[in-house]
Amino acid sequence: MGLTPPDGKMRARGPYQPFLAEPRICTGAGFAMVEGVVLLAMLARAYWFDLIVGRALPRSVAHLTLLSANGIWLNITQR
Repeated sequence: MGLTPPDGKMRARGPYQPFLAEPRICTGAGFAMVEGVVLLAMLARAYWFDLIVGRALPRSVAHLTLLSANGIWLNITQR
């Protein structure tokens, strides 16, 4: 079993791997960022968001995005 296949033509030693030569990124990242802004705008247009009285204000936990330590408790009502 060598590098010469049955048809007699020589093949390259390694497989064709076009994405391994450059840094990899998500091709849909730009679309996802735009989609998130549009979704947030649609929700803000259709609903009122109010903090629930009696609950502590959310404490931010630093990550790539901001998260709340115990969730964010909201009353959501349709406009």
